[in-house]
Amino acid sequence: MNRPSFFTYLFGNRFSCFAILAFTALLAVLWWTGGQQAVPWQVVLVAMFCSSGALNANGRIVAFENWKREWEAAETGGKGVDARASKLRHLRDVCAVLVWIALAWIVGVSPPSEVKNYVVFVFVVINLAISYRLIRWLRPKRSKPIVSELDHVVSVCVPIPAESQHAPTVSALPQYCVSLLNPIQH
Repeated sequence: MNRPSFFTYLFGNRFSCFAILAFTALLAVLWWTGGQQAVPWQVVLVAMFCSSGALNANGRIVAFENWKREWEAAETGGKGVDARASKLRHLRDVCAVLVWIALAWIVGVSPPSEVKNYVVFVFVVINLAISYRLIRWLRPKRSKPIVSELDHVVSVCVPIPAESQHAPTVSALPQYCVSLLNPIQH
């Protein structure tokens, strides 16, 4: 699988995709509440096309990251957890909770104003996203097939003869390939 292009990463990463979707939602709400005077419908339509492109780019990035993660897990035999990714995930979760607390405080304490309406809108969107993630997390999980260490991606493999000129290059391959391609020892 090919790595997504720079522009795919630019518009499809999580932050850009979320920003584009939030801006599109904001334009749609302004158009809906203010009519043609606030935001023309053509602008909302263009924003929806941009959101669609951002979601498609995000889908390509997620598919590539999943493929890369599976490929790297196959190289290590499924062992080894990426500690850096785990730390970044925890940092992201802590930052998300802090943003949610700050928005809840602003919504609860600040006096009514024009800015507070936008903060309430963002707070509602975040709560909807949290609810969606919570529902997905609580949904019953599908069981994954059990894979043993002896299972390989290749089910039938003819070993390389020991007298082949390509036999020395086998050692440069990952271990799971070497175990498949080594000549039969009698």
